[in-house]
Amino acid sequence: MTNTNENWDKCTVCGAPVMVNPQTGEREDCGQCASRQSAAPGWLGFWFILLFLAGTGVVLYFSIRMLFAE
Repeated sequence: MTNTNENWDKCTVCGAPVMVNPQTGEREDCGQCASRQSAAPGWLGFWFILLFLAGTGVVLYFSIRMLFAE
């Protein structure tokens, strides 16, 4: 005999357990699927890394230039 709870169902996308509203019978949004979705687009992370590397390069350039200045 399996012990099942009618207040729980499985997500149709990933299979994680999701809560079912007993009054309406509707499933809540899957927390596991929602956490995979990023709030920021992927290109934003790319530009951040690119700007960080460029800024680091500028700082290194001027640091080395000041080091060897007469």
